[in-house]
Amino acid sequence: MKILHTVQRYYPDSGGSEEVVRQISERLVHWGHEVTVITGKSTHRTSSTLNGVNIVDFNITGNAVVGINGEVSKLEDYLKKNSFDIIMNYAAQIWSTDLFFDKLSTLGGKKVLVPCGYSELKNPLYKEYFTLLPDTLRKYDAIVYLSPNYIDTKFGESHSLTNGVVIPNAADENEFGHVTHGKFKERYSLSNRHLIINVSNHSNLKGHRFFWNCIKSLDNTDTVGILIGNPYFTGAKKWLKECYLECRLHARQKNCLLLENLARPQVVEAYTDADIFLFGSKVECSPLVMFESFASKTLFVTTNCGNVADYKDIVRIVENEREAIDLINDYFGNKEKYEESLQRGYNLFLKSLNWSSVARQYEQLYFSLLKE
Repeated sequence: MKILHTVQRYYPDSGGSEEVVRQISERLVHWGHEVTVITGKSTHRTSSTLNGVNIVDFNITGNAVVGINGEVSKLEDYLKKNSFDIIMNYAAQIWSTDLFFDKLSTLGGKKVLVPCGYSELKNPLYKEYFTLLPDTLRKYDAIVYLSPNYIDTKFGESHSLTNGVVIPNAADENEFGHVTHGKFKERYSLSNRHLIINVSNHSNLKGHRFFWNCIKSLDNTDTVGILIGNPYFTGAKKWLKECYLECRLHARQKNCLLLENLARPQVVEAYTDADIFLFGSKVECSPLVMFESFASKTLFVTTNCGNVADYKDIVRIVENEREAIDLINDYFGNKEKYEESLQRGYNLFLKSLNWSSVARQYEQLYFSLLKE
């Protein structure tokens, strides 16, 4: 198959959408398909190919509501000159999907949308967007939902859409299958400490203040809180926008550590050595860090965001900082109480929540659409 995936950002930029599209794309290439990714420009990108995936980037920003600016005509010209068997748009409410809405009837190939939740559904500024969206969704051959219970799935059901299918997110079995315990602790001289981590870039929506407040309120002084993430901006904007400055100030205090620009193998080592992943996010769809915690047998303590409730028999969902603190203190005093749920998450990762399994589901979906 000749496949086009579109996503706002792509490797070497880091984040959930970037990782999902990369994992699926690279596996499809490995299985013999030709895959191209349309994405935004990145100052860090040095090649137009990565592990067999063709990368075509454009200097475009915005979405259908705030306005789309940049090399739009250049992208449109590219689409006129190139054809694909499958076009998959990843995530709604961004230019790399919204630009395709008025082209769905004229572009060849089968079309797939992965909406990733509708985070602006209740935003009055997006009223027209979501009023028009049901008719747009009907033009897609398939809508891939990451959860059977999240708001995008319910939106489709409420408008009697029949083209939906559920394919979950996952973790990388290659990354988490061959990690040696203790390497991260040794690197940062933390061999005798308990580790609570958070892996997320510096956005106010990620709830980093929740993380730091919990760490500073724990009873156990042998515990270190480690936040691993990168700022979205450079230069002065890095300090003035989002939560980067606040996080740097928090990290100056005792038992707090802030790490950025870590190589991915070191991030995986952090998961492996961590006792708990503490997640205070305000807006998610299906957070990859949850599945990566399953893969590393790390207790996932989280606010009720995205589809975490789908896995309530594995994760621990808290309503506030006090609940999180009490739960963490209980874990360190009664670890055996949590062993069964940790093993349950790991078994689910091995069985189905790994990228090879999930990418096969995308491949099978694509094949089935082409047979129609």
